[in-house]
Amino acid sequence: MTHDPQLQAQRIAELEQLVADLRHQQQYSQRVATMLSDANLMASQTLDLNTMLVLVLEQLAQLIPYDSASIMLRETDGHLHVGAQRGYARWTEGHQTHPLTISIGTIPHLDTVVMTKESLLIPDTVQYPGWPAYAGTEHVRNWLGVPLRAGERVIGLCSLDQTHPGCFTDAHRRVAETLGIQAAIAIQNRRLFTQVLTGRERLQALSQQLVAVQEAERRRIARELHDEIGQSLTGLKLVLEMISRLPVDRMLDRLREAQVAVTDLMAYVRELSLDLRPAMLDDLGLLPALLWHFDRYMAQTSVHVVFKHTNIRSRFPAEVEIAAYRIVQEALTNVARHAGVDEVIVQIWADSTLLSIQIVDHGRGCDPQAALSAHTSSGLAGMRERAMLLGGQLTILSGPGTGTCLTTILPMQGRLERRAEERYQ
Repeated sequence: MTHDPQLQAQRIAELEQLVADLRHQQQYSQRVATMLSDANLMASQTLDLNTMLVLVLEQLAQLIPYDSASIMLRETDGHLHVGAQRGYARWTEGHQTHPLTISIGTIPHLDTVVMTKESLLIPDTVQYPGWPAYAGTEHVRNWLGVPLRAGERVIGLCSLDQTHPGCFTDAHRRVAETLGIQAAIAIQNRRLFTQVLTGRERLQALSQQLVAVQEAERRRIARELHDEIGQSLTGLKLVLEMISRLPVDRMLDRLREAQVAVTDLMAYVRELSLDLRPAMLDDLGLLPALLWHFDRYMAQTSVHVVFKHTNIRSRFPAEVEIAAYRIVQEALTNVARHAGVDEVIVQIWADSTLLSIQIVDHGRGCDPQAALSAHTSSGLAGMRERAMLLGGQLTILSGPGTGTCLTTILPMQGRLERRAEERYQ
């Protein structure tokens, strides 16, 4: 056993350093755990997405020695959009280091994180092929990218920069990955909350439109009952009362008048019933109902309907037939009211999966987005909602003086077919 004082002193120093390192690791681990807990709490307390992203970057700054950082969110159009950033001003004199929008497939290190769904640590960017050369990246020598994953889907990434190579460690990577998981969950929650809020506002607007449409239809029916049917019944009542006071030889003429009044009243009630819902739509299907409606529409409005159709002689699920009929009916009503034309083109075609409708006029046109966003057009909104409720879509191309092209696509598979089969079993 050696008694060399210098060697003993060296071993004691090594032990003390080891103990200090262990204490430092323990303190750092405790600090990381506390910060992650605080970050999770703070992220759950704010409902604003931008505020939450800034909080994530602030929390990362207390755990990882980065010089600049950004969080990019993946959009549906295949781009990464910078949602929040920190620390770039010192390098770019107030200019953005990253463009606000980056196309996926143009920057190798970002693409690697998005495509592999794994974090990427670049110890020295000088040694990394294809490092981008846009303004502001000259200071970056050490880079860490962490994907923000929601399940198996990458919804964004966190980018951390350092001016010195080799600063980020695997421990920093693990911390960033843990915080990235929390951030991804928080981002998804914010997006879901926004979708629910938007859906609720849209539902409220739709409910208001529905009530307005119902009340308008009730007023129309009440007016029809009062003005036409009510007056006809009143006249019929007077004729019958008069007959009772007439001599027998004059009763026959009055009875004929009463019979004509009853016949006219029955015809009017039938027309009113057909306006509400044509029975042939249920009995014969979409094509006969549309042909009947076009004849009636042209007689009432003097607007000629050019009708072209392919593969619509067979029956479709009831939901599809009703939606298609109502969309065509409402679109033609809009043409008669607003387009100022004497001709409209209606095209309908179908295959095994989709029923497509296109209605074109060369009239005055409109601004459909303004009408829909202002919730002022119950007709346009109603057509769009009918299509969306079936999982379809409705698009309107129009502008002042350019006419209008309305296209609707309605799916015929999935739950619609199952419902149709259940009805006929």
